[in-house]
Amino acid sequence: ISEYRALRASVIRIWTARLGVADRDALDQLTRFNEAIDEALTDSVERYTAEVDRSRELLLGALGHDLRNPLGAVMLSATALARGESLDPAARASAQRIVTSAKRMAKLVEDLLDFTRTRLGQALPLAPQSMDLAEVCEEVVREVETTHPGAIVRVLASGDLAGHWDRGRVAQLLSNLVGNAVEHGAAFGPVSIEMSGAADEARIVVRNSGPPI
Repeated sequence: ISEYRALRASVIRIWTARLGVADRDALDQLTRFNEAIDEALTDSVERYTAEVDRSRELLLGALGHDLRNPLGAVMLSATALARGESLDPAARASAQRIVTSAKRMAKLVEDLLDFTRTRLGQALPLAPQSMDLAEVCEEVVREVETTHPGAIVRVLASGDLAGHWDRGRVAQLLSNLVGNAVEHGAAFGPVSIEMSGAADEARIVVRNSGPPI
């Protein structure tokens, strides 16, 4: 941007120095020159910004990809420790917490990779399969209650909740909604998950107490 500003100032300075009395044609040329500089400046900023964004997203993608291997090693090692017989109950519980935390980190890494894929123009990967929403909901509730001790989460299910969806994506959706409801809702109020199924659709509603954000 500073280079374009210097270019504009230099050209105008030389131009005006060579002119005696400004005529209409010279002023029109000067106007067109300024318009061309503005257009070139806009294009350059957009191109530079796009390149910076692309480089950042490639870096995030590479970082997320490279984090999976050491994270997997942590998870496997902690799992082996938690299943071992040589540890006392307290140490075994600590190993299990490491496993739980590593799994949560692995999910965050997958979220990062998904974000990078979509930003780079790729479709969000989906793997639909036959599943029951109530089963996934129960798994998510157990996970949320583990990470938020004392949280009260109530599940109300009705109708046919079987369908063909991506189990991991649905669990991710529920985990985000319920986790936010627990974290940002009133401490004294429960979080409710209402699930209802019909012939051609399923509906999930998550509610929490407290003022809205």
